[in-house]
Amino acid sequence: REPLHFTTKEADAILNFVSLHSSKVDTIICQCDAGISRSSAVAAALSVIYNGMRSDNWIFKQYQPNMLVYNKILKRNYELL
Repeated sequence: REPLHFTTKEADAILNFVSLHSSKVDTIICQCDAGISRSSAVAAALSVIYNGMRSDNWIFKQYQPNMLVYNKILKRNYELL
């Protein structure tokens, strides 16, 4: 089920969690209830943030990321820079 909204608070929680642990791990696993659109959106956005533009291409070829979640995380990360 697609979220009707995805808040800045939720984006901040994801970005803060990953920021706290990114120096200690090589891989972050993203999993939502259905494991299809929200988790792939989070994974795609984090890939762009940590690995650069277009590093998320493979995700878009295999999954259907929720664009609301994807864009909100990227926008929030940009705002926090």
